[in-house]
Amino acid sequence: MRQLPIPVGTFCAAIMVLIGVVPGASAAELQIPQEPNITWLSRDTVSAGPALYNNKIAYASENTFVFLNKDGTEHRRIPVGNTITIPIKRTYVNETEALSFATPSRGYVVTEDGIQYKVRHPNRTIYTPPLLFNTSQGQRVALSLNFPHVSAVNGTTIWERSQHESRFLRLLDMNGDNTPELLGGVSQLFALTAQGNMHWNFNISIAQPPLLLQLDSDAKQEIVAFGPQKIQAFDTDGSKLWSYQANNVERQRPVATVQNDAILVATQDRIIRLDTAGKVLNIRNTTLAYPNNILPGRISDTNTGYVLSDDSTVVAFTANTTLWDLTFTSPLHQMQAVDITGDGTNEIIVGTGEGIAVIETTQRTLRPVVRIEQKPVRAGSRIQFSAARSEPTHTEFRWDVNNDSIFETDWQQTPTYTHRYFGPGNYTVALALRYGDRTAQTYKTISVLPQDTQPVVNLSVTPLGANQYQFIARHEARGHTNLSFRFDIDEDGTYERQWDSQPTFTTRLSGSGSADAQVEVKTTDSIRVSDTATYTYSIPATNQPDSPQDRGGLNTLWIIGSIVLISAILLAIIFYRMQQLRHNEN
Repeated sequence: MRQLPIPVGTFCAAIMVLIGVVPGASAAELQIPQEPNITWLSRDTVSAGPALYNNKIAYASENTFVFLNKDGTEHRRIPVGNTITIPIKRTYVNETEALSFATPSRGYVVTEDGIQYKVRHPNRTIYTPPLLFNTSQGQRVALSLNFPHVSAVNGTTIWERSQHESRFLRLLDMNGDNTPELLGGVSQLFALTAQGNMHWNFNISIAQPPLLLQLDSDAKQEIVAFGPQKIQAFDTDGSKLWSYQANNVERQRPVATVQNDAILVATQDRIIRLDTAGKVLNIRNTTLAYPNNILPGRISDTNTGYVLSDDSTVVAFTANTTLWDLTFTSPLHQMQAVDITGDGTNEIIVGTGEGIAVIETTQRTLRPVVRIEQKPVRAGSRIQFSAARSEPTHTEFRWDVNNDSIFETDWQQTPTYTHRYFGPGNYTVALALRYGDRTAQTYKTISVLPQDTQPVVNLSVTPLGANQYQFIARHEARGHTNLSFRFDIDEDGTYERQWDSQPTFTTRLSGSGSADAQVEVKTTDSIRVSDTATYTYSIPATNQPDSPQDRGGLNTLWIIGSIVLISAILLAIIFYRMQQLRHNEN
């Protein structure tokens, strides 16, 4: 990012520092999602769902199955006998998209036109929605019971296997004959043909339906199963491809999905990302209790990540960062990503005990700003840099205080950093921000002044009595010796006391009035500082010296009196001598 040239001139630089606009500042901005906003598409009590179907939102509200339009208006309600609590799945009726769901006693396949199939098994509990698949004998419905059960659409049992639990079922053409096989298990992972024959099986427990994804270049899907403490990959013929040791995978019933050709697994305490060869891409710790949904994709139009939920909390992540989290007061069910508002950006919809919540993350522009708490900045002093704290909670920062591309801090959520420059000069500070998988960087050039070693002086004036006033220069030498002081007691440019080492000056004043006094301090290396003080003086009338006129009149009287006195004395002497002469004559 190009830096602006530094202006020349101490005055301009000083003004910029004072107002916080420092040369070299450059604008950067980051488009990030706002803290999410929650609206409600429906206020029904949701017991299962939502699911997406034919541009509509489907969910179960206790014993009613509901189709909503994206604007929240109701399209259709379908009542069923019992409360629907099993998650809703997507399936097909003769290659036409449909949805399946179940109550503990019956399985249903529906379209927006109504119920298409309803199946049950006497004295068996249904664990997952039914699956429809086509065979050479016609369409069949597979139910997940405590053993796999496949029946014809009219309810007639075709076959069943009772030696294996099968709470998780998927359809996959494993042998390339265009007829899907059944993949499932709990205590075993197994594959059955459409006729109910064992294709292959392994003695491993699985904790969720296996993932189907392309792991190699053969254009066929492979199988990823989640067993006790392990994640294992298999080819469609049952051969093992790789195994990854992972604690708590079975016990915590993880949820998993595929994201950008990576396998994303969430357990109670961590999120593991594996590549298609079973190698770890990264592991994140998380504190979600028993995650039940994981949703990959675009969190907003600028952040790609995933959303994870448990029974009460929805959290959005990228590979490195938590973007936002929301806590609900009622149980959470399924999640979907769908463009409800039609703005081209997916919103997150989630079923709750209060209704269908729409979590919308709109965009905001984040412009990082570097602030400096101390002004002016001097070498040797501690300087605190801070970012403008209007960023969302999960924004991370790091600092490079001299723009050498070596950051003094790692990524941290603390928006401040303290540093000390040991020499004066111009330094460029780089601030990097990270939010999710997006980063931005901004710069600010600061001027660091030399260390503040000038002496400090403070002038005061104290009356001493008898018409005397003392001017006192209280000072801090700050490492200097042999300071000199001079005083101008009326700030007329004429110093009444010239340079001297004494920081005080005493003089006698006359009359009354006010004046501005100034003291100037000089160091041996000719650094000069000064201070002024305004003072008022008043001399009492009885103590005031005579005015020039008074002094002239008194002099005249004194001369006259002296003449009179001398004349009197002379006359007395003359008189005395005359008396003596007369006495002698007689």
